[in-house]
Amino acid sequence: MSSDQRLPRGIRNHNPGNIERDGTPWQGLALDQSGDPRFCIFGDAVSGIRALARILITYQDKHGLGTVRQMIRRWAPPAENNTEAYVQQVARAVGVSPDSHIDVHAYAHMEPLVQAIIRHENGDPAVYGRGSKWYAQWQIDEGLHRVGVLPERRAAKVALSPEAVGSGVAGAAGLTAAGEALLSSAAGMRGASDGSITLTILVALAVVIGVALTVYGVLRRGRQ
Repeated sequence: MSSDQRLPRGIRNHNPGNIERDGTPWQGLALDQSGDPRFCIFGDAVSGIRALARILITYQDKHGLGTVRQMIRRWAPPAENNTEAYVQQVARAVGVSPDSHIDVHAYAHMEPLVQAIIRHENGDPAVYGRGSKWYAQWQIDEGLHRVGVLPERRAAKVALSPEAVGSGVAGAAGLTAAGEALLSSAAGMRGASDGSITLTILVALAVVIGVALTVYGVLRRGRQ
């Protein structure tokens, strides 16, 4: 028996949720479905992950299922599963109580929900020498991306050195002084020619722009 044949059925089929064949024309289905009479076979793992996530979205949007308990009871009915153990395991992984409302359109809920279902359906990947997870994070994220579930963007935390902060403050002070000088020059040249006034304003603007670029450069270096 090859090492691939020893893997769980869902992993071999690229169908980590063990989605049963019911005629649904899933994206990414393998052309040859003869290898499994009951479960779908996908051409790649990302397509199988996408299908899993698509079903969970349908559960919530079409059938109004909003808790882990409701979703898992439909996913794995008690007639042929230890559904309560399944519910408890998934709820712990998502970090909610079994009856708390979750939003499968939110990455923070969908990602651990999908990961927990994959683990429960296929067992511990470490037993098969696959580490702590069956799939690389990019595969999970790509599958979720294909159903419109994306990680929340977080503002980057920037650590600035005291020198950079000091330079930024000094630069800001320079900008203020340059702006005041510009206004003062314009006010004091009311009797001068238009050409002289224009030249003075252009020089002052050049000073302001130069100081602004310096401040930007200092702060940018502080972020690196």
